Amino acid sequence: MSTVHVAGTAVGNLGSTRTAIVDRAGLVHPGHGAFTVDWSVGAEDRWHDPVQSANVRQELIGDAPVVETRMRVPGGDIIHRAYAMVATAADGGGDMVIVELENDSAVPVAVSFGVRADSGTAATVDATTVLVDGSAALLLPREPNEVADGDERTTVTFPLPHSATIQVAIPIEPRAPRRTGLFRSARAKSPIDQSFPAAVPTTEQVVGGWRSQTDRGMRLVVPDERLQSAVDANRRFLLLLHRTDDVDFRAAAHRLAALDRFGFHREVGEVFLPFATDQAKDGSLFAKDAEGNAAALWALAHHWDLTRNVELVEHLATSIAGAAEQVARRGGGDPWSLAGLRGAPRLLRAAGEDDAAAQATKLASAAALDDGVSLGENPFVDADEMLGTASTTWTWAGDDPHDAAAVARFCSLVRASVVREVDGGVALLSTVPRRWFGQGIEVHDAPTRHGTLSFGVRWHGERPALLWELEPHDPDAAVTLTCPGIDPAWSTDEARGETLLEAPEEPPGTVAVAPGPEQGDSFG
Repeated sequence: MSTVHVAGTAVGNLGSTRTAIVDRAGLVHPGHGAFTVDWSVGAEDRWHDPVQSANVRQELIGDAPVVETRMRVPGGDIIHRAYAMVATAADGGGDMVIVELENDSAVPVAVSFGVRADSGTAATVDATTVLVDGSAALLLPREPNEVADGDERTTVTFPLPHSATIQVAIPIEPRAPRRTGLFRSARAKSPIDQSFPAAVPTTEQVVGGWRSQTDRGMRLVVPDERLQSAVDANRRFLLLLHRTDDVDFRAAAHRLAALDRFGFHREVGEVFLPFATDQAKDGSLFAKDAEGNAAALWALAHHWDLTRNVELVEHLATSIAGAAEQVARRGGGDPWSLAGLRGAPRLLRAAGEDDAAAQATKLASAAALDDGVSLGENPFVDADEMLGTASTTWTWAGDDPHDAAAVARFCSLVRASVVREVDGGVALLSTVPRRWFGQGIEVHDAPTRHGTLSFGVRWHGERPALLWELEPHDPDAAVTLTCPGIDPAWSTDEARGETLLEAPEEPPGTVAVAPGPEQGDSFG
């Protein structure tokens, strides 16, 4: 019962690296992996196990990291909900997952929560706490009606009348407190301080909190309910999954780029700020290996392109110069090295370090390295294909049940479909599927290399009206806007305006978009 399904859904709190996975049957797997919390329902006919049941459905509530799993039993559904909260100091503090069971069937049932410890560990029950090797694994609101200890699983059982709800809490990391700094190490914590929280937010409050956190950056309105839901969910997953205790920039660079592309610039800056004082003597800015160091330089250059965050690059100028030298000295034929060396001169010029920028430019021009992997000529098709393989909670499995790299790639593909830098300017709506024709499309506050762009499409019969506004980084620079997915012949150098485009004639997917410049959208 404790096996993680192919794809799962992460739940957690912003500002913390700790997450738990809710698998497709609603089983909760805390990130440390010491145990799993499952559930089962005693109905009129028998006990029902969601892992074995064919009548289990799962979705997100409000496109937020709040997972609802329904299991059909005689008389109706039992609803399992899982989401994260931060416990108060009085309750022991730390990140917790709240598991809520609601009886939406017509008759009373019994519900059991099972704690299955890993091999070699033991689970015990002490009043309102289930312990695994002495650490709190499950916090109960009251003493259970029944406790059963097995060789592999300890269960606690409660009655659940019709329309009633019961909640339990799972410490995501029972041995460590909530991290208060981005790279601060956790200290040992006694489990006896933890108890079921005195105040638990409702699912509506948690969903509202996530919406307020993502009511910024780039926002889309598309005439595709599935895509809209997937984009909204994965914008939130980007924020949830980008933090790690030890940053591996070869993996993190893609996630940071996706965050920047959707306007979550503060989170990207927070990752880079601590490294100005952490640089090694050999010039390693973010990693001991040149490839990881170069990946960090590329991500930082991408951040600069979209934000013009002068304060950050000035803060890191000395480290950037040293890192570029380290990459040039140790880098090989990997694509990250080229991307990092090409990004460093832009950063150093922005910081006012012209001599260092000139040296970095020489290093970049002398490097005989291959280009990176681009987002492709038709990112919408790739995004649509990814959507077809997503779970019902808009996740994908990779090395982890909820693959952060897939989240970043999906978000970047969608962004490139609606807003993409090309030589000399920005392409709006690179590809528009025919099923969208005649329906409104909106893009708000999209960060680009040229400035922040917003636009909307409204239809007048067969002809679409386009309204746009670009807030440029450089008001004197010419930026050409095109709309190849609707009217390939249209272009403008005006920063704002409105126009009636020609009625589209080509079927979806036939309009090719030229790849962006080498320093731009490569590396996904």
